[in-house]
Amino acid sequence: MKQSLSKSYKWILLSLNLFKISLGPSLFLGMSYLLIYLIIPVMPSTQFLGSITILIWPFVTVFILYFYFSVYSKKKFEVTDAFKIFSVNPKGLFLMSIFSALYVTIIGVFVSSDVESILTTLQINQENEINLFDLGILLSKLLLTAIPFYMATWFSPLLISSHGYELLKAIKSSFAGSLMYILPLFFGWLGITLGFFGLVIAVTFLFTSMTFLGLTLASFLTSLSLLFLMASFVAIMFSFQFITFIDIYKKFTN
Repeated sequence: MKQSLSKSYKWILLSLNLFKISLGPSLFLGMSYLLIYLIIPVMPSTQFLGSITILIWPFVTVFILYFYFSVYSKKKFEVTDAFKIFSVNPKGLFLMSIFSALYVTIIGVFVSSDVESILTTLQINQENEINLFDLGILLSKLLLTAIPFYMATWFSPLLISSHGYELLKAIKSSFAGSLMYILPLFFGWLGITLGFFGLVIAVTFLFTSMTFLGLTLASFLTSLSLLFLMASFVAIMFSFQFITFIDIYKKFTN
């Protein structure tokens, strides 16, 4: 346990350092990721692009992780070099896209009845009270189905693009690596996530307590700060993903 905590602490510090020395570009990448995977899929005029965003996910992931490789190795980031990484095994990345889309679809089918039950309850109950048992079942199903997916895909895009692994080999290797280091990965993810939520609570409390700012200005500053915090969280998670990859697999490219 102590060794796992020590490793996760080391990974977190290295991840934060990568984020700190590339603050501007990291925030831009974090904002772009939020735009692609949080804003576009829920906007009525762009919902049809949701399936496309899933299909390009492995390519986006490799692009961002290559950026952190450039920062880590202190070399100038070139977009053309990032695209060269795609060319190592584009078929594998495309198959990863199909795999991800199918898995997300299966999860959607698996939890659709629970989501429908909650929505029906909200429509019938005028007070919009959600049955906590139904919500707990939904969250449990999402957690149980999401964990194997993240274990299988945490390292696989980089194994495909930088090591030339085929899809099944990359998935098996990613799952095995995640399982072998499950405790430090969990503690690292938990530490970053708790830090993020702690900052969210602190920032929200700070601006809501500043009554002299006025409700509109306080709300605007809170929203803006939360947006930057979310972008930072996304960027730090990507830097954490890169750090764990090079520590476990010892190299980025052949």
